[in-house]
Amino acid sequence: MTVIDLVEPGELRRQARTDAFEEGTEDARAGRVTMLASGPTSVIALVGGVRAETVEMSSTAAGLSWTCTCMEGKGIMFCRHAVAVAADAWLRFPSR
Repeated sequence: MTVIDLVEPGELRRQARTDAFEEGTEDARAGRVTMLASGPTSVIALVGGVRAETVEMSSTAAGLSWTCTCMEGKGIMFCRHAVAVAADAWLRFPSR
């Protein structure tokens, strides 16, 4: 599976708190995501302005693996930055 297969909008809602989902999708819509590297099985991006956070996502045999440099990025639920990268990737790479 690709990263895009694993970050469809319904899955994002299930994997993030409501506030993180709303803030992350707004970050994506506002153009606050800068893709550094992307391919079918991995994405690396910066999210934010003055204090940008780095998000890495990859498709593994066990599903989606992700990390973020923010404090909330160490938890089980997606942080706003992970949501922003996933939402941006979903829109940027439409073929699924």
